Amino acid sequence: MSKFTFDKKEPKLLKLEIEGKIFRFNPYSLAVTKAAERFTQCQEPIINALKKKPNEKELDKLVLRSCELVRETVNRMLGKNAYEKIFSGRTVDFQEHQHLMTFIFEEITAFCQVNPKPRREPFA
Repeated sequence: MSKFTFDKKEPKLLKLEIEGKIFRFNPYSLAVTKAAERFTQCQEPIINALKKKPNEKELDKLVLRSCELVRETVNRMLGKNAYEKIFSGRTVDFQEHQHLMTFIFEEITAFCQVNPKPRREPFA
């Protein structure tokens, strides 16, 4: 009789400390991958709009849109209410949001270089 069992090995988790809080997550998970893709796609039009030298009112809208995108992405990547844990009591600051996302993406990249995703051939 043939037998099949799932790999019981737990995935390696990326551990980040942000503002004194520890977050652990699997950078290869579908949720994290989709969140990264969505962030990249949604950030592009914001960046293009910023390049057009918007007036102050338009700029405020773009900054808020970008910060909202960061909130959504952080919660999808790091877990429910992660954004609130990181930014509670802080004033919304565009540069802090961008620096945080740069940090997260750089750490994911470094993790993936050291821990490459195992290749699984669907059919041998």
